[in-house]
Amino acid sequence: MAKLPENKRLYQIKDLGIGETAYVSVYALRVDQDEECYLLKDYAIFKKKNDDNAQLKIKRVKNGFIAFILDINYHWGISDDIEYTAGEKSQYLPIIGFGDVLVYEKLSIKELRDALLAAEQVEDYEEASKIRNLLAQKK
Repeated sequence: MAKLPENKRLYQIKDLGIGETAYVSVYALRVDQDEECYLLKDYAIFKKKNDDNAQLKIKRVKNGFIAFILDINYHWGISDDIEYTAGEKSQYLPIIGFGDVLVYEKLSIKELRDALLAAEQVEDYEEASKIRNLLAQKK
């Protein structure tokens, strides 16, 4: 039997390792009734951004994913069909924060505090330091 060459394999969100980044379709991000965000684990990932099917940058971290959404011209609505359950059987993977470094200056103090909390949760202390500096400037 012929095996599919590695460079022809389609990788999915669930294949990302901790610290790896990729681009996915905006449709991979889902929002539940509590406005919590998730990724559908079976969506294809791409190494480069493209306008056709990979505009949303994601990064795998210890407890979930960071999504980079602020510079995307897309708005998400609430999905009625999400029933998140933790574990390997779930089709959803949690987004634990948003990481739009270049647009921190545009955020409110509350949004900066949320970004700081997300950076600290994933132990990204360099990023947390940048956010603290911006918070200090805004006060």
